[in-house]
Amino acid sequence: MNSIVAFESLYKNVDNIRDKFIAYWDKTSARLGKNPYVTGFDPMNEPFPGNFLRDPKLLMPGRADRQQLAPLYSKIQEKYMANSNGTSKMWFEPMSFPDEIGNPIGDGNLGGVVFPVGFEVPPGGQIGSPNHVLNDHTYCCGLPGMCATGEP
Repeated sequence: MNSIVAFESLYKNVDNIRDKFIAYWDKTSARLGKNPYVTGFDPMNEPFPGNFLRDPKLLMPGRADRQQLAPLYSKIQEKYMANSNGTSKMWFEPMSFPDEIGNPIGDGNLGGVVFPVGFEVPPGGQIGSPNHVLNDHTYCCGLPGMCATGEP
C-alpha cells in the first residue's frame, strides 16, 4: 500500500484505522497526560493530505488541514483533555504539502511559497486556547533564497 492510500485510509476510517489511531492516542495520553514532564502531544509528524489523485482539491492550500486534519485532531484532543484533567497541550501540525511548495526559480536557487494554514481554530478548541501549540513544521527558510532573514 502506498503512502497516499494509507493517509486516505486514515482520514476515511477504512478498516477502522482512524478509530484505532484515536485509541492509540487515548491510551498514550492516559498513561502520560498527567506527567508534569510531558509538555504536550503531537499526533502526527508532517501529515500528508491523502489521495490527491482521487481528489485534486486536496492540493488547494489549507483545504486538507480543514477537511482531513481538523476533524481527526479534534477527536484526539478530546482524549488528551479527558486524560489530563484539561491541562494537556496539543502540538498540532498543518500539512507540509501543499501548504508550502518549493519551486525552482531562474537563478537555480530553490524558492517557493508558504501559504496560511487551513485551521480556522485550534482543533477541538478556540482562538487563544492555552491547550494548543501550532507546530509550524517547515524547512523552506533553510533553503537558499527562500526567506531573506531566515525566518518565515
